[in-house]
Amino acid sequence: MEGVKSKLGEEVGGLKDRIDKEVTAITKAYTAAIATFREEMEKWWNESLKKSINDCETSMKSWVNSTLDGYWTIAQTKDSLKVLNDDIKGLLESQKTFLKGLIEANAADIKTLNDKLKELDEAVKKNSDDIKAVDKALEEAKEELTNAYTDAISKAVSEFEGTFSDEIKSRISSVNNSIEAKNKAIESKVLSLEESVSSLNDKLSEFLNASVSLRIQSVSWFPTSTDGKEILYYDKGDPDFPESESYKYIKYIKFRFDVRPASEAANITADLLSARLLYTKTRAAAREDVELDITDFSNASGVITVTIDASKVSKDFIDGKISASVAVAVGNLSTEYVPLKAQALEDPVIRYETIDGKMLPDSELEKVICYGRVGGGYLTLLNRTHTYGRIDFTGEIVELVVNLSRSTWEGATLQKIKVCRDAAVPKSSIYGELRFYNQYRLEFADLEKLDVSKMDNLMRLFEQCTHLTDLRISSWCPKPKEMYRAFYCCRSLKTLDLSGWDMSQIDRVTELFYNCASLRDVYLDKWDLTNYKGEAYPQVYERDVFSGLQSDRHDLNIYVRNCNKKTVNAVKRWVNNSVIAQGQPHERVNYITK
Repeated sequence: MEGVKSKLGEEVGGLKDRIDKEVTAITKAYTAAIATFREEMEKWWNESLKKSINDCETSMKSWVNSTLDGYWTIAQTKDSLKVLNDDIKGLLESQKTFLKGLIEANAADIKTLNDKLKELDEAVKKNSDDIKAVDKALEEAKEELTNAYTDAISKAVSEFEGTFSDEIKSRISSVNNSIEAKNKAIESKVLSLEESVSSLNDKLSEFLNASVSLRIQSVSWFPTSTDGKEILYYDKGDPDFPESESYKYIKYIKFRFDVRPASEAANITADLLSARLLYTKTRAAAREDVELDITDFSNASGVITVTIDASKVSKDFIDGKISASVAVAVGNLSTEYVPLKAQALEDPVIRYETIDGKMLPDSELEKVICYGRVGGGYLTLLNRTHTYGRIDFTGEIVELVVNLSRSTWEGATLQKIKVCRDAAVPKSSIYGELRFYNQYRLEFADLEKLDVSKMDNLMRLFEQCTHLTDLRISSWCPKPKEMYRAFYCCRSLKTLDLSGWDMSQIDRVTELFYNCASLRDVYLDKWDLTNYKGEAYPQVYERDVFSGLQSDRHDLNIYVRNCNKKTVNAVKRWVNNSVIAQGQPHERVNYITK
């Protein structure tokens, strides 16, 4: 047993030694491996870090170079500043030379201006002295008058017991003559003073205008189109108005120009403005130019807009046979000549002519109004513009009121009228949305473009239009209740077409065609009087419908085609109850039913 233990102890001791050796060997190998790995890792890390730093440096340099590529170096900057400094010096020298030249060029004007200023001061001083002299003369006359009358009255009271002797009367007469002479002298001085003040005002105005002209440095055309031309607007005319192309008041130019400095634009007056037209083709050899009138001007932040009356411009320009340019001047400074192009105006809402060639007065147009939309909004009253022969409205037209009634026929001048654009007449009221009562000079009326479907009151529509020969309303289709005297005394009408009118609610036709003495053809086709009840009270609702038509001199044809029997009978009753020609039968009235 002991031997076994001893043997086992030896084996265990040997195993321990071997384990220690193995552990030592493994430890050394592990330590060596770690050292090698560490050495390799450090080497790799150093190489990688160096490469990353190099890459980063390269990238940074590239970014810096690309970013600073457009920047100058210090040397370049210094060179640039030197060049800029030289440029500024050159510019200042140029400005100095320009200003010196400007001063020298305007020296005479400045001297003239100073002379005028001195003259103005002298005139003011002289007027002041004259006023003082007049005041002194008035005071002397007042004192002399008071003393003379006081003396005369005192003597009359004290010496002559309140009565005036011939001597006193003579003295009073002498004083009166003296006063009258002094009054005349004073009046003469006052008149002279007024003339002096007027002359002073003229000189002051001339001085101010000259002053403004000197302060304005430049005027230049302010273009509003891309083609470098200004527009001359003109009326293209209307076949029904042969004179419309030559209307002098519907050719105009809107010319805009810029004033520098802008602050002086507010000081510009109409006296300083002028306009000239230059023909530049065909007539160019003669360089024919025309002075044009400026009718209006306005200022907005230094931009002046003038309205130029172009009535003097040749029709050859409108027709494209010649060309023309226009320039506007402020004092002695002028814009460049700007080429013109002609552009036709849109047809107005209403065209008209008068017998005297004058505009209809505003008082007569108070009830010519239009309702429409501006910018697509709600219905509103549109602004009216008016030149002779043209009445227009600004905005989208919806409803049009044309009430040109007059309280008396005297003074009426309207000769022709035409509604040129589609518009609806609003629902009737007691004021009459469409009426030409007492327009006895009216000869032509084209109202075809009016939509009258809402109208139910045609009372006195054309009453007393005694010269009306051409009435165009064949497109109308109203639905009237009231037609009292609608065509009363339209003595010159020969034809009247009322076909297709909706008569389903008509109440009164009294004196409808009264004294239409020239009427030969009346078209009542498609009328339907089924609902009409006026026969129950003929004196109120259907009296004298056709009276005064004088069918004894010519035939009267009444067209009642496509009408029912009641309608035809009603029309015949109107004729039979009328005095067509005094004491004459109705044989020459013809009813055309087919």
